[in-house]
Amino acid sequence: MSVVEVLKTDDGVHLFTLGDSPTIQEKEALGVPLASNKAYATLGVYPRDVRAFRTGEFREPKAGEWYLSGAEPQAWRAPNDLSTKYRICRLARIRTITRVAIVKALEHL
Repeated sequence: MSVVEVLKTDDGVHLFTLGDSPTIQEKEALGVPLASNKAYATLGVYPRDVRAFRTGEFREPKAGEWYLSGAEPQAWRAPNDLSTKYRICRLARIRTITRVAIVKALEHL
């Protein structure tokens, strides 16, 4: 059982985990470091800094295109031209930034 994690950017774009590993060409185009190029497909481990986002298209994916599928959506690469319509997506390299905010501060006790 894999854990599907959906992140959201500050401007509201949903980012989805990958069900397939990006190709070496996709990783190079995204600037993923070579050390991250190892995919352990049997464990479902792919580069943590690569996610997929929806393009807004809903159509049959062509071979090699990424699309969203599943009850808990993940991005998958179409192995060939598919005849079923899916939400098309693209890959993006991400960086997670943690923000901290003071909720309440004491003046003095």
